[in-house]
Amino acid sequence: MPLSNSQYNQIMRDYDAQQLLDRQIEVQRTEELYRKLPQLKEIDQKIADVSLEVAMEMIESGHSERLDQEVDRRVRLLVDEKQALMKANGFPEDFLQIPYRCPDCKDTGYIQGKKCHCFRQAEINLVYHQSHLTKMLESGSFDDFNIDYYSAATKDGSDRISPREAAANGLAVAKRFVSQFGKGQDDNLLIYGETGMGKTFLANCIARALLDQGYPVIYFTAFQFFDLVEKHTFSHDPDDHSDEDYENLLNCDLLILDDIGTELSNNFTRSQLFAILNERLIRKHPTILTTNLSLADLKERYDERIFSRTLGNYTLIKLFGDDIRLQRKFNNTPAT
Repeated sequence: MPLSNSQYNQIMRDYDAQQLLDRQIEVQRTEELYRKLPQLKEIDQKIADVSLEVAMEMIESGHSERLDQEVDRRVRLLVDEKQALMKANGFPEDFLQIPYRCPDCKDTGYIQGKKCHCFRQAEINLVYHQSHLTKMLESGSFDDFNIDYYSAATKDGSDRISPREAAANGLAVAKRFVSQFGKGQDDNLLIYGETGMGKTFLANCIARALLDQGYPVIYFTAFQFFDLVEKHTFSHDPDDHSDEDYENLLNCDLLILDDIGTELSNNFTRSQLFAILNERLIRKHPTILTTNLSLADLKERYDERIFSRTLGNYTLIKLFGDDIRLQRKFNNTPAT
């Protein structure tokens, strides 16, 4: 999972701090043992002397295998003596073992040059925190997307697809989007429909599934998105991180823009939306858009370039039916 430099450095600073803490614990415990059992310091010095002595003998004689066995035997005797002394005085044998947060990589984050599982988890935790989805993802997954909220009846007995069939199809598209993510596909999704149809929730289900796999996902409402774009364009505050945030918009594995069409529409917002969508298409980074607008309303609101880009490069998911949020309210059921 690619991280920005600041994200990587943030994780590594945490590992550096943990290693410093590990070292402090080791020093404190060693000093405690030496203070209570001065003989241990003498034994540790003998272990060091044996290692140095044997190393010199190996250089002079060249009989490395035999000397390795000898140093192992002599050091083992000293270690046994040390552990027996500690045990006799009430110290556990592992008292001097560092209580690593991750014993596998010894709090370095890497094993044989590859990221440890703890580093991967740190990436995921960081991405969750920085994705603007943290609170929204406390609940909600594909298992929670209940198509029973959508009516199985077609409107006026027509041959059109029912709301439930449309929701089931949309759920299947979303799951396929996740299963194919990162495998060379560069699909994008436009999830549209009236208010209360579960569009944002479905987008969040996708985000949660991908975040759990370690992919960076950034979520913005339309208001948050255009506020960031405006700061990036016009702000000259040296403490403003909008430039880095803007670059993350372009480079994150998945960008979700929620409620497109609720922003103030003008030439600036339209041109900036096109610039972001177009650049992400060029970089082959998928994007998910959600909107309450119909396709006709989208075409009227945005210029032909944005509309054609959306239809030509996005898979469409339309959700319709009765307002799900009202059903939840009256039925007192979990959110979907």
